[in-house]
Amino acid sequence: MVFGHRGMSTRAPENTLAAFDLIVQDGIPGIELDIHQCATGELVVAHDDTLSRTAGVDLKIRETSLSAIREHEVGSWFDPQFTGEKVPTLAEVFELLGGKVVYDIEVKHYGIYWGPPVPGGTEATLEALIRHHSLTDKCIVSSFDPLVLKRFAQLARDIPTALIYSNSRKVPVTVRRGRSRLFCRPEILKPYHADVTERFVRRQKARGRQVIPWTVAEPEEARRLSAAGVDGLISRVPDLIQSVLA
Repeated sequence: MVFGHRGMSTRAPENTLAAFDLIVQDGIPGIELDIHQCATGELVVAHDDTLSRTAGVDLKIRETSLSAIREHEVGSWFDPQFTGEKVPTLAEVFELLGGKVVYDIEVKHYGIYWGPPVPGGTEATLEALIRHHSLTDKCIVSSFDPLVLKRFAQLARDIPTALIYSNSRKVPVTVRRGRSRLFCRPEILKPYHADVTERFVRRQKARGRQVIPWTVAEPEEARRLSAAGVDGLISRVPDLIQSVLA
């Protein structure tokens, strides 16, 4: 299965309804997106924790109300034809796409919180939203943070979780090489694509886990990973990768 990274992010501004609509138009089976919980409790779809890069304003999403976030557009930085695109809520994405795709929802984290799920918190709000839209069989919940995955699994054992990681020294040692999978016990591993080998895939499948590497852009790399037996690929050019694998 091919997942469009932040939607069709090479042809429309990332993580917008325009980028997600193109996914369906092109027949891509999955989308990968990022969520934050804003100050008024809604789950909004954005990669960065501020609007600096996409809207040119230094507003922290976690500290800003949805109405204040909506005052800014996030499309013109990509191309003037997308001027007016707003940061969507996850609810709006669900309403737009329904059950037409599989959603890989990356939960962004802030600091370290060891406690259980909090009513009205990110994990509880996400679980309720997925159930409200009857998408439990269409969602994967991902994060670099094993604590997020552990909390979400306590709420929804019927929705698979996925641990994202890489072997880079730029990431904390605790999440390098997927070591924290022993703590959060995800059903899916999402390693950086260059770190995936056929032996690794076989070993994970023997343990009952699926493997979905990120982020693949080159056709030859997609062919290599497909031959290694991965279960999916996350790509910035999902239309190209899907046509190559077809």
